Amino acid sequence: MHLPNLDLAQLKQEVQRFNRSRIELASDGALHEAFALPLTRGRVALCLFSVNQFWEAQAFANSLWTYESWVRLNFDGLDSLVEEIRTYSMPVGDEDLLTRHVIAPALKLMKEILSANTRMNYVFVTKFLHWWAGTPPVDRKAGSAIYKLTGKRTYTEGADTKKRLEQFSELIKIYNCWLFQITADCKLWELRSHDFKTQTTAELRYWNSPTRIIDKYLWLRGGGKPR
Repeated sequence: MHLPNLDLAQLKQEVQRFNRSRIELASDGALHEAFALPLTRGRVALCLFSVNQFWEAQAFANSLWTYESWVRLNFDGLDSLVEEIRTYSMPVGDEDLLTRHVIAPALKLMKEILSANTRMNYVFVTKFLHWWAGTPPVDRKAGSAIYKLTGKRTYTEGADTKKRLEQFSELIKIYNCWLFQITADCKLWELRSHDFKTQTTAELRYWNSPTRIIDKYLWLRGGGKPR
């Protein structure tokens, strides 16, 4: 996949704007702490509810309990998929490796978790999987920005499961391409350092993944307003 390069100067500027919000940083910090230890059956409820609360994913409480029961029941199989994704962390330069070891297990995770509930909480699941597996999150705002930058749809209101899986696959490919560009330009450390140093709450700074940093930028580009 070939995409226009991200404007790193603009990305850094927007990240700095995001990082001026103490509420957004506190929300991210709470999630860093929730996921500081490896996810276990006993921590599933904490992590699911934390993602929904602090990232305003808007899943109803009864949906969260359904997911919690499903993830705990199927934890070993789901966790093995997460380990495979994290072993081949993006960017992956080989398209076949990306497809087999990141996209395929990520789609299986997404499909299995979505199947646990009749409600299509796609946005919530992408956000939960971001913190668990490191895959990209998306919502309406980030999806809008991605479309403006690439012409590719990664979020559509009311889409069915088949469409959601196609869009999640596309989302991973887009992020992998951008991360590869940043890495090839030797800007990865510069980007992560900039995000860390511009966090207003100096006593509670966290090192974010490049995926999370790009998500901040996309959310703002799509019309997000820091709290």
